[in-house]
Amino acid sequence: MVDLKLIQTETSDGFKLDGCFLDPQNSNSSDIDALLLIHGTTGNFYSGSMISILGKYFSKNGYPVAVFNTRGHDVVSQGSPNFPEDFGGTAFEILDDCLLDLDSMINWLKEKKFRKICLVGSSMGAVKVIYYQAFRNNFSVKSVVAISPVRLSKNYYLNSQASFHYKKYLKIANDLVDSGLGNQLINIKEDIVPGAGLFSAEAYLDKYGGERYDIVKYVDKIESNLLVMAGTNETHPRLKDVAFDSYNRGIEANKKIDLVLVPDGEHGLHSMDQKLPESIDTWLRKINLPQI
Repeated sequence: MVDLKLIQTETSDGFKLDGCFLDPQNSNSSDIDALLLIHGTTGNFYSGSMISILGKYFSKNGYPVAVFNTRGHDVVSQGSPNFPEDFGGTAFEILDDCLLDLDSMINWLKEKKFRKICLVGSSMGAVKVIYYQAFRNNFSVKSVVAISPVRLSKNYYLNSQASFHYKKYLKIANDLVDSGLGNQLINIKEDIVPGAGLFSAEAYLDKYGGERYDIVKYVDKIESNLLVMAGTNETHPRLKDVAFDSYNRGIEANKKIDLVLVPDGEHGLHSMDQKLPESIDTWLRKINLPQI
């Protein structure tokens, strides 16, 4: 039976992030002494595969595991207690704030005496772990795993099959921001458009309206071990070839990067079930083998 404890941390700018901690059920031979799992768009710490597949597997196989909400959890959520009139959630999230979120989560683990941490992010969470470590190169983060990362690149979208509809929403968002209505919500209905769903105009432009968070250009800045995983069926404009392009960039820069492309795999690699954490576990043990 998994020993699960509810936990909370607070960011330097006052966001309280709820989560849970899973104690290890036995010992393991990996050099990693804790995992931190980061959910994707509209996700949270308690739903999807964060606990049910990844958390339970790693706990059972000897790893302490922490899972927290980011401030972008769910579609809309409560904002900072310091500014209760503001809203949080994916619809209003500014992605750069993930630096503060992950700082707080990692500090929580360090306070528990964990010093060799592996970051595991899925979908938008994969973007966050790569972006975080590229900017912070936190010494306590020894490994990074990016599952089904998203490409956030205006230039790429404009040259994709999403271009026609994407330009429409880009104009709507820009017009609202220029009119001082950056917090007004846009419902992006076409699935082909990167970021389909509910976003404020400001948040949409932040994530999907530029090049700031294009992870392909950040992998060569990461000093820790990096594993990028994706499925061959991930052909949406925000997903197509981003894992492969990131890997090539890392190889060209002589970084410690590995790539796993799963045949017929879909976004998030959920159909892999237990084989997903097993693959990550195998990689962690391999890269931490004693040097002869």
